[in-house]
Amino acid sequence: MGACRQNPKLKILASGDVHWSGDLDVQARLVANGLDVDPFLAVLQREQIRFSSSFETDLRFRRKNKTDDVDVSGNAEIAKLHLSMVDIPSIDLQEPLPVSFRNNTVQLLRSAQFTLPGGALRVSGFAGPNDMNIDVHGRLALVLLKLFSDEIATAEGTALAELNFKGNPKNVLPTGTLTPMDGAVIVPRSLGRRVEFLGGSIELAQQLQNARAPILVAKDLRLGLGGGQAVVSGKVDFSSIDDVQAKSAIAEWNLNATATGLIFRFDSGWVEAAGDIKLSGPAAQPVLAGRVEITDGRATRHFALRNFVVTSQNDGETKPFAQRLPDSLKNLQLDLNVAVQSFGARA
Repeated sequence: MGACRQNPKLKILASGDVHWSGDLDVQARLVANGLDVDPFLAVLQREQIRFSSSFETDLRFRRKNKTDDVDVSGNAEIAKLHLSMVDIPSIDLQEPLPVSFRNNTVQLLRSAQFTLPGGALRVSGFAGPNDMNIDVHGRLALVLLKLFSDEIATAEGTALAELNFKGNPKNVLPTGTLTPMDGAVIVPRSLGRRVEFLGGSIELAQQLQNARAPILVAKDLRLGLGGGQAVVSGKVDFSSIDDVQAKSAIAEWNLNATATGLIFRFDSGWVEAAGDIKLSGPAAQPVLAGRVEITDGRATRHFALRNFVVTSQNDGETKPFAQRLPDSLKNLQLDLNVAVQSFGARA
């Protein structure tokens, strides 16, 4: 049999044999010109990722009986590949890429070179229905971290990436190292404020007892936070990811930090602080322990005398500290030694 189907963006020419018993042996040639792929993949739609491609491919589809899986083999050349998402207007394939299909596995015959705002990526390896091994090297936009965890609210800038995606595609996790470039910024939901990277690196790993549970390891991360600086080391364990469409949440904290010159502002004033602290324990009941020194600060409260009654001019309701924390720190326990070097109050 033979068949031909055309539309402005995709042409398909197929020929071969299909039997009622389920046997098939079909050869097909597909030519795409700017084909939009995202409408066919739910994960791309959910993350608002636009994906289009231009390619030529010759494939053979074979099956001996209807109970077997269809075996796909052949070759393709991807001429153009374009992705865009929120905060990243363009990720483009730099040069044509040859690809082979064997045993339902896609193999890149040479490294794919991608350009994106602020950097470039090199991707190599293979991916199949039950196994994959993809290496990613180059400069990566930090906003891509939002695809793996809701803990990242916003992100700006890039990081040098040495990453590997190995395992079952349904729950594969990246491993390797991210070295944020100076000036890169993220806003973790746990802090609710901008964190600027000034040095150090982040290692991505998997828990030994559960390969589907990711770990972030901070290696002497120098951070700009609240007008001061902090050096952070340790790790954060995340919950298990059982599906590629799921995102992980923090399961356990184990971080140490040394900070100076941190400024915290509140409704009636501000404080400048320094100290050595440790955040540890399960996300359900973490503990913040260590030493904190208030090096400077001011608090001001305005009152009014009306009909011989002194009242505060601030009628707004102030939320308790615990209610201001993000969900991953809602049950935070404090075990801090606090020393005050200088602090002023005025009414």
